Amino acid sequence: MSTQFKPSKEQTAAFDWLTGVGIMVIIGILISGVLTYISNAQKPPVGWGYWAIYVLCGILLLGGFLRWVEYDNRLANILWLSALTLLGIICMIMVGFEGAIWFLLMPITMQSAIFFSRIMTAIYTATLVIGLNLLAYSWSANGISNWWLWLSNTVTIGGLYAIGLVIQIALIEQFRARAEVERLNEQLRDYAIQSAELATAQERNRMAQTLHDSIGHALTVVSIQLEAAERLIQHDELAKATTAIQTARQVAREGLQDVRTSVYNLRSKLSDTDSKLSDALRSLLLWTVGDGRDTTLKASDEVLSKLDCLPTRSQGVVLRAIQEGLTNALKHAQPTTITLTIEQSEAFMRLSLTNDKPNVVAGDGIRSGLATMRQGVEALGGNVQTRTLSDSFTLIIEIPND
Repeated sequence: MSTQFKPSKEQTAAFDWLTGVGIMVIIGILISGVLTYISNAQKPPVGWGYWAIYVLCGILLLGGFLRWVEYDNRLANILWLSALTLLGIICMIMVGFEGAIWFLLMPITMQSAIFFSRIMTAIYTATLVIGLNLLAYSWSANGISNWWLWLSNTVTIGGLYAIGLVIQIALIEQFRARAEVERLNEQLRDYAIQSAELATAQERNRMAQTLHDSIGHALTVVSIQLEAAERLIQHDELAKATTAIQTARQVAREGLQDVRTSVYNLRSKLSDTDSKLSDALRSLLLWTVGDGRDTTLKASDEVLSKLDCLPTRSQGVVLRAIQEGLTNALKHAQPTTITLTIEQSEAFMRLSLTNDKPNVVAGDGIRSGLATMRQGVEALGGNVQTRTLSDSFTLIIEIPND
């Protein structure tokens, strides 16, 4: 039957010093018992053979205490404890229960708390203290002449044994709590890894679906338009053929932009590649408008550097929001200029992304993108607004500073 507590490999080192202290205590008490016996003139003199037996019992007691490592066998532990107790009593009797020898078995009772339940340890300790006092008084010449004095000594010695036992139990509970914390931390690490792997898989699936939908649709349209242009050319309808080719080119450009956006989503991880939000935004701007479009983006380094003051938890949301705003502007408004401005107050930072042409399309794609953006920003305590004029469109994002 298993015992109540079994230290782990990591905790074994923590118990080593307890064992070391117990050994030093036992050695000190054994020596103290000899010196006390010798200094007592009323004790009869004894020979070297007597002390040899005492030393042998002390060595066996020390060895048994040091080698008590059988954690999982209740019967073996009972026999081991009984043997150590018997050796300790023999040593006590040999020095006549003099001096500090009373506490020779205290390290044994403390160690027993590791291998037995608290109830069993308490019963053993109480039985040991009462039995030792009965034996000591019975061993003396006067016997138990004063029961009140016997009771007082029993309570005093028992109290000291109980203090040692409480200390040992407290240490065991501390080690058990540490082991539980380590187990929970390990479990949390496993959950974090699983969560990260699941998020990665979900992101890959989402990106794969996005690429499939956008590129598949674009290539289908391009193929149809080019086939139509080929037939129109064969019938000398050049104007219509030109229109079909232009449509195919426009769809191809939009598909290219979708690819660029998707690739950036896969590559842009602020925590992995860019130490600052401003650096991540510069990369985003390079990828977004660096495909030959006639679009000028106005965002100074001074403006971008202000974003680095945002809390880390807000920076990823801001990066995605600006990315969504740029993508919508380029795809649906085809502006000549996009301007990013920042206004900062004590509580909020306001980002305004303005393009000089209104977003002429307000389909499901834009609404879905804005809804996702708004959800992320509002989760931080901020808000998203849009302002459409006859000659411009502005996306306004407000993010708390803390």
